[in-house]
Amino acid sequence: MALITPDLYIPDIQTLMPKTRRWSDVKPCGTLAAKRRHLRRGEPVDLSCRQAERRYMADYHAKLRALGVPNLGGRWPKSSETASDGVD
Repeated sequence: MALITPDLYIPDIQTLMPKTRRWSDVKPCGTLAAKRRHLRRGEPVDLSCRQAERRYMADYHAKLRALGVPNLGGRWPKSSETASDGVD
């Protein structure tokens, strides 16, 4: 039989289990999380959630522009665009 000493800590099962999401934690409409929730549940997406996604994506693209990431128009760069020596 093993001896439990004070330096051996066995946590309570409640501290190991993840907390379940409560309805009070659900984000309201007009947020990106709410838009994703609508899509996940197959619900129609309302205007405020669409606008929230547009704001999020506009901020995201503004941050990319500030970092100097080129706008590729939604496509992957060709190998010639990424090669430094110009050889495919």
